[in-house]
Amino acid sequence: MSKAHTCCCYCIAILIILIIALAVLFAVMKPKQPIVTARLVGVESVDFNLSSLPPTLNVTMDVIISIKNRNYATFIYDNTTTSIYYKEDIIAEAPMEAGLTRARSTSDVSTSVVVIADKLLSDPVFYADVVLTGVLRLTSTSSLHGRVDVLGVLKRRATVHTDCDISVYVWNETSVSDCRSVFKVGDSMGWTTPSDPNMMPFNQWAEKNRFKIGDSLLFVYDSNKDSVLQVTKDDYDSCNTASPITTFKNDGNTVFTFSQSGPFYFISGTHDNCVMNEKMIIVVLSDRSGKSASPSGSNQPTSPPGEGTSTTDTPPPSSPNGATYMVNGFMVSVGVLIGSFLLVI
Repeated sequence: MSKAHTCCCYCIAILIILIIALAVLFAVMKPKQPIVTARLVGVESVDFNLSSLPPTLNVTMDVIISIKNRNYATFIYDNTTTSIYYKEDIIAEAPMEAGLTRARSTSDVSTSVVVIADKLLSDPVFYADVVLTGVLRLTSTSSLHGRVDVLGVLKRRATVHTDCDISVYVWNETSVSDCRSVFKVGDSMGWTTPSDPNMMPFNQWAEKNRFKIGDSLLFVYDSNKDSVLQVTKDDYDSCNTASPITTFKNDGNTVFTFSQSGPFYFISGTHDNCVMNEKMIIVVLSDRSGKSASPSGSNQPTSPPGEGTSTTDTPPPSSPNGATYMVNGFMVSVGVLIGSFLLVI
């Protein structure tokens, strides 16, 4: 074998190694969706005064927002606000300033939320929820917008939405929170026909995220031209729209909540759109927390918008003793009387 031929073989081998190395590098460096979780870590104080006129209820809670950056580049996020709701009314907001999370790391941002529920005390339903049970049940919604820039070549905008159910035990000043994420399908592209029918952009989007039981999908689309269906694998493969597992209200903002692990198949309700690859497979991770799940996914409304789930494992408070029951019973009676008085005037 000549030296020229041997040199050529070496060059080809080196070229192949470089191509493989670049492919691996781009796979590793490919921007990934950060995992954001909101945790209610404690109740600083509860001011629950039924003896005043009008009665007052102020609760200060500590919230930590954790941002896990899975990328080999810095994740830079914008200002955001966590809104606290009682039923459908906003009763508090927690601002979080813009910042960054370095590559392959997790940053925790602490903030305090002051819930001033004085205006709710004239609501008889609120009395039943709080005064009689001693539990203030709230929900929260957070939306975090940011971007990942890998070597100035691979760029990705990321939007992460987290909803939480929060229970504050006003007598014992303890709390429990259960959080899950809302993912906008396709991010800024939304649920629409791909520009390249030979590509599978929604499956590529799904592969960048991690889905858990309790998380939700938000499909945003033009309701005059499109829709979304949950189907079986066979119907997904054949784009059969005639026998879906689940149909949804065609309002252009469809929310689907995962209540079990395993694969889920979605297609456009328009057959031609599905043939052009407007369809998606989602795989939900198994629940290892020991919580039971209902047998199928559900279509539940949730706050408009991601990734990650979080649960604080603070146990419910222990039962109060007999003396506490007597004091609480007296306070409840006073509270009900005051509530009736406020409703009359």
